Amino acid sequence: MIEAEVSINTGSANLFATFTQPQETSAAPAVLMVHGSGALDRDENSKGFKLNIFNAIAKQLESIGVASLRYDKRGCGKSSGDYYSANHTDLVDDADAWIRFLQQQPSINPRQIFVLGHSEGTLIAPQLSSRHQDIAGIVLLNPFCENLENILLTQAKHIQQSIQTLSGAKGMMLRTLGYLVNPIAFQQRLIRRIKTSHKPVIRLFFFAKIPANWFRQAMQANPSDIHAKTACPVLMIAGGKDIQCSSDDVKKIEAQLQQESETHILTNLTHILRNDAKPASFFNYKKLMQQPVEDEVLQLISQWLQRQIKHYD
Repeated sequence: MIEAEVSINTGSANLFATFTQPQETSAAPAVLMVHGSGALDRDENSKGFKLNIFNAIAKQLESIGVASLRYDKRGCGKSSGDYYSANHTDLVDDADAWIRFLQQQPSINPRQIFVLGHSEGTLIAPQLSSRHQDIAGIVLLNPFCENLENILLTQAKHIQQSIQTLSGAKGMMLRTLGYLVNPIAFQQRLIRRIKTSHKPVIRLFFFAKIPANWFRQAMQANPSDIHAKTACPVLMIAGGKDIQCSSDDVKKIEAQLQQESETHILTNLTHILRNDAKPASFFNYKKLMQQPVEDEVLQLISQWLQRQIKHYD
């Protein structure tokens, strides 16, 4: 496996990435990986939250002769720019710049470039396929077609339910705090504040920064319209225990697509692409992150890509 750090200048940021290529290949297929929401680096890691998803996928892709590119979001990892003032369109434009980078590489087959999106990345990937008619296909991990505002409120309900069933001292402490700060009411107040503010960034409790620009634009987006404009074959993988993006949405997206699609719903898969035998809860994430990315997800991606690549040969 050949890994090299590469960079591009978008005009508003210097973006850095890891470009992974198989040994001794020319005109290889390639996959651009696009993150979910949050201040994430090229492996989908953030401070105190180590997912290590994209590096696991890159290793799997290299084993089947497929190159990949995974990058730090603007203002994250080694990339410059301001993550907090960026909006959703800025992130689409950044991903678009990396597509153009891959198209210019002599070691990459420009007719076999795919885009893999996770969570928010599942909205960015179809937009790239609309901008670039030669995108060979897209992979959507934990996709959604629900409006972001509704998703945020549903997540708050899951948090409240998890607090009620959490055992031990931690559960008791959180239930006590819950009497003071109701997760649903808190989320509703935060959404109102974001929507009525015109500031690019707002602060929560005087220290936590909220990317208000991103939230406002993302809440206005219509995921169904975005998916309906997808211009290439699609693989969707969802989790039956995903409490951030409902697995029910994949069937709705499938009905909206005008292109060939393949869908898998894995019963115990969570939003962070690990299986969980326990009832779904945000409070399980810390332990789940110690496990590797679910191998079935990696295999499904590999098998689908190999079929698509064979089709283009």
